Amino acid sequence: MTNETSNDINQPVDLMIDIETLDVLPTAQIVEIGVCEIPKIQFNDYTDPWSLKYMQSLRKAAIPINPDSDGWIKFSRGVDTIHWWKSDANRSAQLSRYYNSHVTIKQGLEQLASIIERAQPRYVWCKGGSFDFAILRHAYAMYNMPVPWEFRNEKDLRTFAIIQERSKYEAHRAKVISKFNLNLHNAQDD
Repeated sequence: MTNETSNDINQPVDLMIDIETLDVLPTAQIVEIGVCEIPKIQFNDYTDPWSLKYMQSLRKAAIPINPDSDGWIKFSRGVDTIHWWKSDANRSAQLSRYYNSHVTIKQGLEQLASIIERAQPRYVWCKGGSFDFAILRHAYAMYNMPVPWEFRNEKDLRTFAIIQERSKYEAHRAKVISKFNLNLHNAQDD
């Protein structure tokens, strides 16, 4: 992984995984695997996890995969998804870079497994548990490879984000209820 940090090697970490694909089905052809090691941080006045300095210090890896590499027949490609890739100049250029990669899907999966084995994360996160995790599970199954994380350690960032937003909403709602002396569980006030 790149962007080595000065974090303690024994510090617990989580891993965030994001994949790019040529379809939206669980059988989708993967064209890139991105992974970012996220150390457990203690929030205080001096730590801003969203600061540019913090974000640049994270250990990251991008594994571009050639869609035409060996084994591609095992995976699906969606016409709409391919059209989406080609409908924008930046995305089209990115897709061309994937086709120039020398990494096969099996090698990409092995690299991801190696990163996970080395990091030994508490949790493995992705945006949308029914997308990234499902596609990666299918890919590992196609090569008779074990999934390199425990299913109980899968976490979904989208759900977490919604909960965070809801807690902000609930905090705001509590202030409004208090300020205007509203009644809970009253259809008009709620």
